[in-house]
Amino acid sequence: MSFDILSAVLFAWQVHKYLNRYAIVGGLPADELASVNRLYAAIQQSRMDDWPRTRQSGSQEQQAILQLEETVVPQLQYVSAAAKVARRRFTLFQQGPIWAGCALGMAVLMLQLAVCWWALRSFIQPGLSGLNQTIVAVFLGLVASHNFGLFSVGILMGEGRVQCLLVAAVTLLLLRAALAAAVRAQEVEHSRGRQCELLSNGSAAGTVPNLQLARDDAVSAGAGVAAVHCQPLSNGRPLKQLDCFAAAAIMLVCNLSLQLLGLIDRSGKDPHDKTQPAADLLVGAGAIWQQLLYSCATVGPVLCIWWLATWTAKWLRQRQLKPADYHGVQPRAWPWYCVSVVQGLCVVQHGCIALFWIIQLFGGTEASILSSMRSILMFCQRGLHGTYINQQPLQSSVWLASVTNFSTILALLQGLLQIAPVATMLHLPMRLLLPRVVYAACIATVGATVMVAAGVALAKRMCKHTPACSHDMSPCQGQQVLGLMWYWLCASTAAVLIMVLGYKGSLTMLLAFLQAACACNLLQAASARVHYASAVLQSTAPDKLQQQIDDSAHNSHLLVVGSGLWGMMSLQLFFCSGHFCEFSGLQYASAFTGVDSMVWYISGPLLLLNTCGVLVLGCMTLPLMLVAVCPCGTQDQPGTHQFAVGNGISGQVKAAAEEKLAADHCVLPGTLQQQLWCSMLVVNSIRFAALVVCMISAAVQQQHILLWAIFAPKLVFELCFMAVVDVAQLLTALYAQSWHSSPVL
Repeated sequence: MSFDILSAVLFAWQVHKYLNRYAIVGGLPADELASVNRLYAAIQQSRMDDWPRTRQSGSQEQQAILQLEETVVPQLQYVSAAAKVARRRFTLFQQGPIWAGCALGMAVLMLQLAVCWWALRSFIQPGLSGLNQTIVAVFLGLVASHNFGLFSVGILMGEGRVQCLLVAAVTLLLLRAALAAAVRAQEVEHSRGRQCELLSNGSAAGTVPNLQLARDDAVSAGAGVAAVHCQPLSNGRPLKQLDCFAAAAIMLVCNLSLQLLGLIDRSGKDPHDKTQPAADLLVGAGAIWQQLLYSCATVGPVLCIWWLATWTAKWLRQRQLKPADYHGVQPRAWPWYCVSVVQGLCVVQHGCIALFWIIQLFGGTEASILSSMRSILMFCQRGLHGTYINQQPLQSSVWLASVTNFSTILALLQGLLQIAPVATMLHLPMRLLLPRVVYAACIATVGATVMVAAGVALAKRMCKHTPACSHDMSPCQGQQVLGLMWYWLCASTAAVLIMVLGYKGSLTMLLAFLQAACACNLLQAASARVHYASAVLQSTAPDKLQQQIDDSAHNSHLLVVGSGLWGMMSLQLFFCSGHFCEFSGLQYASAFTGVDSMVWYISGPLLLLNTCGVLVLGCMTLPLMLVAVCPCGTQDQPGTHQFAVGNGISGQVKAAAEEKLAADHCVLPGTLQQQLWCSMLVVNSIRFAALVVCMISAAVQQQHILLWAIFAPKLVFELCFMAVVDVAQLLTALYAQSWHSSPVL
């Protein structure tokens, strides 16, 4: 009983202290605060006055009941009165600012959508097919349904599941578009075959048909009947139907695996229950099979990610160059050495991650490099000493000298390490040292990337004033260097994410990698550009020739779907990595990965990267997605895009055709650069639309009982997402600008 009385008095004192401490900051009305303070003073004075009387009256049980009535009940009455005052002030939005913010947000959103539509008008063709219009309309309907669903508590608590379902729906949309593009490509190739047959028959008869196809360079004007060189001129092999089905199936399997791996679905649960599954890696002593299972689930994906990253880098390098440039690469310029350095840093990062989880599973977390060196030295000395005993006299003397020299070298090395400035780092336990190596390698990669971009800008300025500057690489190869530097920067950032996401981070990132690769394949198939190799000789209008050259007009409407899918997959990865939009969903243990205590300039960025790092990575990889999806000049064969000038066709039409067919030789030239800006606008608009809807939802539902449990935390998270996406897109755009305008290095 005395404990209950003491708890009530202490609770009332804490509430009184809180109200008076935050009265100035919170802006409590002075009259209401003074009234509550007078009530508190009167209750405390009454308790002190009545205390002697209660000790003198009746039995012990009667004294306890009297104390409970005269002490605890008034304290609770004060707490209730203080709560009413605080609730009127602290649990309601200020009506003027919140509604002004909603109105301003709607105005900015309308303006941003108008700018986005204006930017996309240059890509979307006026004669858009019914299927393409349906795909865009369905995608926009999915985005709108998700945004309006943010008014519902059930949707908010199960938003991770909803996001995964949206990604699956967009995957099926892309599969439909890819199958349609594959059928269209087959029809075009069939039409070209008929034209080739017509031209061959006409050439054999000595007549000139109405349509002329690309001829071999060896055909001369006076050759008479010459052999016609007909080759498929598709810019990039369109994926066949079976390939499309396989890519979509892998995406759906990865989607389901991500949900099973880390999705925390809170729909149907108590909103006030803030517990979540433990994220620690727990392995019992002697559990060999469990250790092996966890090692396969942690170390195996790291090795697979590194292999896929290396293969993708080689594929991007080949895709970004023309065959003549690719076979003639002379990696003598200094940026190529920077590419090799950052690639080596990524190797170190992945090796440290694999070693970190091995020692976490099999022990040795407290061992340092110096202690490991001592253990290795003692083991080598014992082993060599046992071998020395079994040697012949002549051999034993040579063996003894070798052992002595080896021991001396190790002892000197150990002594030098102890007096060097890095001795402190080498004394750190492996559980602290290895994560710091991963972070330091990422910082070094950022520095190298910035240095290369600055060097490119300086070289560009120098080449403007010095016509005789060195030409070790072509412009496309110079852009390739910047593209590879950005690619390895993304890989380095992904390595840090793997480290801070815990033991599920490597497998989560591997599934995300496979899903993104299959999404690129589907987007490439759906937006495959098929070039006609014929020009209508009777027509001299460039617009008609333009319509003849591009069969699919690059299907630029899929730019909206592809960019939106990329943003959806980033948000899906946030939910499938064990997060949800509540403060209890933050993984605070990630702030101590590599440190034992709270260090604000280390722990803060680590927690931010753990929470919003997947959104940053999504913005950083957006240019790489466009490079992987959009057709490049690697498939263009020299000499196959030739148009005959004659029978009424003008040189202007020929120039327009050749310019159109040779527009895809470099990494981000012209159109691709504009597509990057439009893609960023699409991703930013989707995120900002979600933010505006959350703002309106919180303003409308101010009296909802779950306002501060569900709606307000979601609004705070969306604000953080918007800020992170804005900063990441700004930095990516700045680098992409230098990437696009790189000079001849």
